[in-house]
Amino acid sequence: MNNEELQSKKRAVELYDSGKINEFEVGTTAGLSQIHHFLFQDVFDFAGKIRNVDLVKEILHQ
Repeated sequence: MNNEELQSKKRAVELYDSGKINEFEVGTTAGLSQIHHFLFQDVFDFAGKIRNVDLVKEILHQ
């Protein structure tokens, strides 16, 4: 697991354990943006923002 994946997984646990997930809008683009920002704020500058470029994560099979 790389550092980005580890960081976002730690944030996911924090989001749930802290109860902060309950503060976000349910079923809206705004809510999804809030979650994305929380999970990836340490990883991506564009966390929580709608982007207009494609990102592809290369998956290597072993």
